Amino acid sequence: PYVLGAMLGDGGMSSLQSSPHIHCPDVEILNKLDSFGYPTHTVAACTHKMLNLNIKSELINLGLWGCLSETKFIPEIYKFASIENRTELLRGLMDSDGNVEKFHVLRYSTVSLRLAKDIQELVWGLGGNCTINEKLPHYTYKGSRLQGKLSYYLNINLKNAGNYVTL
Repeated sequence: PYVLGAMLGDGGMSSLQSSPHIHCPDVEILNKLDSFGYPTHTVAACTHKMLNLNIKSELINLGLWGCLSETKFIPEIYKFASIENRTELLRGLMDSDGNVEKFHVLRYSTVSLRLAKDIQELVWGLGGNCTINEKLPHYTYKGSRLQGKLSYYLNINLKNAGNYVTL
């Protein structure tokens, strides 16, 4: 479940690629993936090819292969898994694309409304509270201010919030 969470957060699963990638500068996440049997190979500064040949077929079976950032989701089988598996899934999501704010509030951002709602449901199932807010970000590229994709920011409150982040 941790590996799936990390892939939903920072993974590349587009069918335009020959194999799944993870876009991650954190060596701790890469080491954790390796400890779960999913080693990586660095192909660019923060891009790492997943070397376990089974991961692509696993993503295909879950209906995730070919998903872009805005179409990612949590498969139903993971939404109703054991508490331990749901916790590991949330850890992978938080380690890859989340952070801890003041007062131990967890924050997660995504451009996928479906993934945002799935995470909200996951948090509720773990006994927490989760709100979703929209934001239209802007960024500067070559001196021009450009509009980004509509993003969804989740504010997550869980008892013992530190248990859901390992970095």
